Amino acid sequence: MKDIILTHDEIVTRKENPVNKNFKGAYGACSYYENGLIKIFYTDIKDRILKNIEANLKRSSNIIMYPKAKVLEKDINKLCGYYMDIAPGKTLLRLRNEMLCGKSDMSFEYFLYLYYDKFLPELKNEEVLISDMKSCQIYIDDNIYLTDTDTFLDKQSNDTKIWLRLMKYNNVLNGNLNEINKVFYETFNFNGRVYIWMDDYDLGNVNYMYKFIDEIKSKTNQNIKTFKEFFSIGSD
Repeated sequence: MKDIILTHDEIVTRKENPVNKNFKGAYGACSYYENGLIKIFYTDIKDRILKNIEANLKRSSNIIMYPKAKVLEKDINKLCGYYMDIAPGKTLLRLRNEMLCGKSDMSFEYFLYLYYDKFLPELKNEEVLISDMKSCQIYIDDNIYLTDTDTFLDKQSNDTKIWLRLMKYNNVLNGNLNEINKVFYETFNFNGRVYIWMDDYDLGNVNYMYKFIDEIKSKTNQNIKTFKEFFSIGSD
């Protein structure tokens, strides 16, 4: 896909009118463009982020919405953002909020199916270390999808190797599971009354989600089968 050229005024307008003003990031926000999204940065792009964008432009994935094109400011030819596809489904944050008020639901069985049968086989093939994920950047549909990739590092980079060594992980998959499982845990671990505690050191374990769902069932001491049921405990 060719670079997208925007005027200064167009860039300012996009900064002031993101898709969701409540969840715009500290460094940039997304707005609709044709059939996808453009992320515009509020500040000058750091060298490490620029390198990530350049590297990730070359990648394709069934689960990660990598950049498809650079966005440049007209006349000065300055990189100010990037274009990406829209992830299908609902954000994890929206899905949780709908579960809390009873508008949506998802069974533990279906969640584990998506995670282990659909998402994990794809994740194993990714060539990046995922970082800085939030519940508004994970989408749930017929699979689990990730977006906002400018902080994702090449798996062979020195920064990746240093991070894995500090976290005492043997490979990138364990590091990616650590990042993703942390977001799921923080999103689903508390229903307003029952807090599900899990050891942080186990976040990078492939079996973490099985253990997490088992812990929910154990702590609630009920034969619950869905997240809506879990969130509704103690709400009466």
